Amino acid sequence: MRVILVGAEVILFYWRINNAKEWRPTSASFGSDVDFVFFPEQWREHIVDTFLKLNLSTGAFDITWHNDDLATEPVYLEVSPVYEPNPKIELKGKPYASYKKKFSPFNEYYEKYVEVVFEIKFKQIPNSLKVNS
Repeated sequence: MRVILVGAEVILFYWRINNAKEWRPTSASFGSDVDFVFFPEQWREHIVDTFLKLNLSTGAFDITWHNDDLATEPVYLEVSPVYEPNPKIELKGKPYASYKKKFSPFNEYYEKYVEVVFEIKFKQIPNSLKVNS
């Protein structure tokens, strides 16, 4: 699961799901599904508290759970102070990667990408001032 935070706020989250029988990277470019719907609320406070300890204004976590069991402690695989968000889009039965590969001024992916980047940046400004004061 990728979780993007600004301060104590979860801005965006999504699961990267490998549907293949063998291991492969979960990047959408490798054909993984992306799920923007389910957030494990029982872990929200833990995730936010862990992020706040890092004293970053914004960042992204890659998180997994042992055997995909949400009753186990989250395992933080990576923290990224610089990241590329995957904006939430209506998949309409298409693989997420197909939205990213098609370059067009009318591509919903690019419109949503710009929106989410600006949302993150606008929320980051006051949080940056708090961190640096």
